[in-house]
Amino acid sequence: MNVAMRLAPEAHQSLLVTRQTIQAVEILEYGLDELDAFLQDQSARNPLLRVTPPRARAARSLSLPRGARAGPSRDGAGLVEALTAEPQGLRQDLLRQLSLARMEQRTRFLAAYLVESLDDAGYLRTDLDVIGDMLGAGEDELMLALREVQKLEPTGVGARSLRECLHLQLLEQGPVEAPVRALLDNLELVGSGNPGRLARLCGVDRQEIPSLLRRLRKLDPRPGHRFAPEPTEYAPPDILVTATPDGGLKVEVNPDLLPRVLIDNEYYAELSGRMTTAGDRTYLRGCLQEAGQLVRNLDQRARTTLAVAAAIVRHQSGFFREGAKALRPLSQKDIARAAEIHESTVSRAIANRYLLCSRGQFPLKFFFSDGLSTAGSESVAASVIRERIREMVKGETAAGVLSDDDIVSRLRREGTSVARRTVAKYRGQLRIPPSTERRRRLAFL
Repeated sequence: MNVAMRLAPEAHQSLLVTRQTIQAVEILEYGLDELDAFLQDQSARNPLLRVTPPRARAARSLSLPRGARAGPSRDGAGLVEALTAEPQGLRQDLLRQLSLARMEQRTRFLAAYLVESLDDAGYLRTDLDVIGDMLGAGEDELMLALREVQKLEPTGVGARSLRECLHLQLLEQGPVEAPVRALLDNLELVGSGNPGRLARLCGVDRQEIPSLLRRLRKLDPRPGHRFAPEPTEYAPPDILVTATPDGGLKVEVNPDLLPRVLIDNEYYAELSGRMTTAGDRTYLRGCLQEAGQLVRNLDQRARTTLAVAAAIVRHQSGFFREGAKALRPLSQKDIARAAEIHESTVSRAIANRYLLCSRGQFPLKFFFSDGLSTAGSESVAASVIRERIREMVKGETAAGVLSDDDIVSRLRREGTSVARRTVAKYRGQLRIPPSTERRRRLAFL
C-alpha cells in the first residue's frame, strides 16, 4: 500500500469578530445608565481617558423616585416603617390610615392585603373567596377587614361594585331612603332612556327621577382617581424633533445626553518619557489605542442613532403634523433598508431610546407597528386603529355609547375592515371598559 501526502492551497471564508467590534455593538444597545456605568469603568481602567458624564445625569438625580408599595407582613408589624412620611398614592395613604386605626393584628394584616388588592379607582375587583383561599382566611374575618378598609378616606374605597361605592358615600350623609336604594339596585337602567320604568321601580313619580339622579351625580364613582398617579422616573429624550420655519422637521441628538470622552495626550507624552521597559511602552500604546477606539465607537453610536431616528421621522412625518391617526405601518426591516444598515443594528439602536417632539415624548419603538388590511388593500397601522377607537369613545355621551359592533361598523365605513374581537382587544389595550360600564359611568358625569 502506497500512502502519499501532499499539500494544496485551499481558500476559506471566515469572520473575525474583534473585541472592538463587540464593544461597538454593546455600546449601541446601552441605555443612559448602562452607558454611564460603562464609561466610568473604562475611565478607571485606562489612565488616558477623561470622562465627563452627560448633563442629563443631574436631571435624572432630581427626579422623584417611584413610590414603592409596602407589602404587609403576616402580623401587620412594620406597616408604618414601610411608608414614606408623605403619602405618594392611594394605597400608601390608605396604609397610613390603617396604621393609625385600632384593630386586631390579624384584621390589620387582612385589611392591608385588601388595600394592596385595590385598583387605581379604589375598587376591590378580586373575589373575597379567592383572597380567602390564598390567605387561609374565613368569610367573617375578611368581611370585618373589608369594613375597616371601607371606613377609610376617601369614602367609597374598598367597594366591590359601583352600587356599593355610591351606597357607602350616601351612608356617610345619613340614612338611605328606599327610593334611592331602589335606584342603586337598578343602575343599569339609568342610561336606558326609560324614566317611567325607573320611577315605578323606585316607587316615586316620574318627575322625581331627575332629582334622584342629581343626588347620585354629586357622588364620586371613582374615589381613588383623586390621587395623582405615582411618579415615574424621568427618562431624558435621546432624540429631539422640532419644526423648521419652512415646514420641515429637524432631527438631532440631544446634546445633554452626550458624554464628553477625551484622550489626555499631554499625560500620554508625560508617561511615555518615563517608560523604561518595552512592556510598559506596549501597555501605554494599548491604552492609547483602546481610548481612540472607544471615542470612535461612541461617535458611531450617536451617528447610528441619529440615522435611524431620521429614517423613522421621514417615514412617520404625518404623525408629527397630524397626530397618531397619521401613523403608517413600519417595520425594522424598512428602516434598515432606508438607513442602509443591518436589521439587528436597528433593533439595538431603538432599544432604550426616547424621542421628544411637540406632541410629547415617545419611545422609538412606538413608531413601529403591525399593519391591518383595509378595504383598499392598503395597510393601516394598528396604532392608528387604537387611536381612532380612543377618539370615538372620547366623543361618547350618555345617550350615545358605542358598542364594539358599532365601532366595527364605523371603521368599515371609513374604509378599515377589522373584526369585532380585534376592536375588543384594542379597547382592552387602551383600558377602555365595555359599553355597559361606560354607559353607567356617563350617567353620573
